[in-house]
Amino acid sequence: MAHVGNDFLRYRLGIGNPRPLENGLKNFVLDKFEASEMELVKTKLPEFASGMRLVVDSGPIIGMNQLNKRIKHNDRNATA
Repeated sequence: MAHVGNDFLRYRLGIGNPRPLENGLKNFVLDKFEASEMELVKTKLPEFASGMRLVVDSGPIIGMNQLNKRIKHNDRNATA
């Protein structure tokens, strides 16, 4: 962000709630996925790619609104 600024679209991928924050929230956010989480990422990858296509095809506002509504509606374990 120091080089490009903060005016860009972010497509975030997260799984579950933070583990005990002994190492702080920053470390939780930036840590690699655990093995069990990585398996979930692999199974959900087609959905994440579909969400990215939706954002690109429909634009960020419409795409993210539709994607967030779809995720909330299906009560998924993985979020984008």
